[in-house]
Amino acid sequence: MRNECKDFFFLLSACYFHQERKYSSDQVREFAMRAMISLWQRKRITVWAIEFEREFIRDLIINKMMPEDLDRAIAEAERKRWQISFEDFVELIFVSVLLGDVLVDIQFERTYLKGAC
Repeated sequence: MRNECKDFFFLLSACYFHQERKYSSDQVREFAMRAMISLWQRKRITVWAIEFEREFIRDLIINKMMPEDLDRAIAEAERKRWQISFEDFVELIFVSVLLGDVLVDIQFERTYLKGAC
């Protein structure tokens, strides 16, 4: 197994699906894990007419993704009452990682800078 695959499966078990991380149900946990593995195995993913290749996807997962990105994707799927396909959920995880910093900045400004000026 290549090092990046070892890194990925380590992150799955030690970070995203560690036994102390709570999910709303075992089904959600399993669905999210399958989606993460599916994203990892993709040759490419297209979002907003931009195609991202496997190398970019894997680099994003290993070097940028945080548990909060997965939490944000799950929260959005729950907000939609899980009326989304598996493929849409995989894309939602990817977009959550891709835009994670922007979303965190917006949350920070709304939460901590509100009324500071």
